[in-house]
Amino acid sequence: MHLRGDDHWGIRIQDRDVVGDRRDVTVRRCRYELRQARARLHILDGYLIALDRLDEVIALIRASRTPDDARVGLVATFGLSEIQAQAILDMRLQRLTGMERLKIEEEAREVRSQIEWFESILADAGKLMGLVRKELEDIKQRFGDVRRTRIVEDHGGRVDVSRAREGGAAFTVVLPVAGEPAP
Repeated sequence: MHLRGDDHWGIRIQDRDVVGDRRDVTVRRCRYELRQARARLHILDGYLIALDRLDEVIALIRASRTPDDARVGLVATFGLSEIQAQAILDMRLQRLTGMERLKIEEEAREVRSQIEWFESILADAGKLMGLVRKELEDIKQRFGDVRRTRIVEDHGGRVDVSRAREGGAAFTVVLPVAGEPAP
């Protein structure tokens, strides 16, 4: 570990790297969760279409010879996607009750709200950095404790990394400065 000259990484450079890395992680996570939310909303919209025309959907499924025929019929008759049609075929009958319809409608509203939020975060750099700042503050709150490792340079130009262990035992790692032999 070299702590002198041009190789020295200052705190500001490290902080910029941490913030940039956290920003990248946050963007990737928001994009992933946005894709997941859109996929879920697509299925929920299919459920709502089926619930609006429930008698017709049940008649079509009962008249179909195979599940593939039912899927093709749902797509052709109701304009559903293959994914929506398969989700309807996989749906348990208890989801067809009035209370379940309300739950599906509520979930669809929540998912739409989540989609709007993810889109707003990804579209606005200020909101994104606000989220990054909040996440970093949360991490600091959860994991921010006093540094237990001391890094000191001795007179021989070597770096001494010492850490106290519980119970009073300690260990020392001595690293040579670049270009000097190891101790």
